[in-house]
Amino acid sequence: MYVSLKDVAARSRASFQIASKVLSGQAGVVSTETPERIRAAASDLGYAPNALARTSSLTIGVLTDDMAAGALTALPEHGLGVPADGSVASCDDLPFAAYLPAELVVHGSAVSPPNP
Repeated sequence: MYVSLKDVAARSRASFQIASKVLSGQAGVVSTETPERIRAAASDLGYAPNALARTSSLTIGVLTDDMAAGALTALPEHGLGVPADGSVASCDDLPFAAYLPAELVVHGSAVSPPNP
């Protein structure tokens, strides 16, 4: 099972932002107990930082809408999603695209709006 930073934050009763800062060595002004709680939760859960989550945007290009459907299904299993974390684009135009939210469809390809 994939363990996200949100899981660590919830287990340690800390905010996502504080957990992120503590685990990246930027704790700032927090009580002495908070970093200990966060590190213990990360260790207990087997948390490992997700290298993809550190990028500003993820783009996955695939050849078919079937492959795009697989990518869209797999992303949440790794704590990622469209359009929040990136995009998935395919080259064909299957009926599958009719089931996607309108803002994610351009000529049958699943895409995300550009990141600001």
